[in-house]
Amino acid sequence: MDRQVDLTTSVLETIATTEDASELNEQIDRLLTTIYQTERSDIATALDATLSTNISKSIKNYLYKTNTILTNEEEVRLSLKKLQEEVRHANILSLTLAFSPTKKMVTNISQMVKHEFGENILIELSVNPELVGGAVIIYNGKYIDLSLQKKLAILFEAKKGEILKFL
Repeated sequence: MDRQVDLTTSVLETIATTEDASELNEQIDRLLTTIYQTERSDIATALDATLSTNISKSIKNYLYKTNTILTNEEEVRLSLKKLQEEVRHANILSLTLAFSPTKKMVTNISQMVKHEFGENILIELSVNPELVGGAVIIYNGKYIDLSLQKKLAILFEAKKGEILKFL
């Protein structure tokens, strides 16, 4: 595995969904704008002032591991742009649930997904109440329907003759 992917993975560990990735990239854009407006020696301060605590910490760790010199504005800018590009190219697992999950649930699902499929993966989350329960998962061209709606449809089809007798 490429060293850059390993380093990006440490940042991806702090985000779970494609929505989180978009927020990360927006925060990096704000940081890049701030960097151009500050003194070169204040880049570390700009990180703390511009980004959320978790994102700031993971980006500082990323910049440290990539040997990026924080006083070199151009080097920081290039490293952050490269990070944004890597985040944009993370693998996506599409997950449709019947309900809106809590943040804790999303975190738990993300940890399971990353454990199972690798750290460089983000969840594209959607809600479809018609599923009744369960989930629909799409990853790497594979479609898995674990919804209660599908199970009920299969059961109805198998028992259709018996059910119609009652109607």
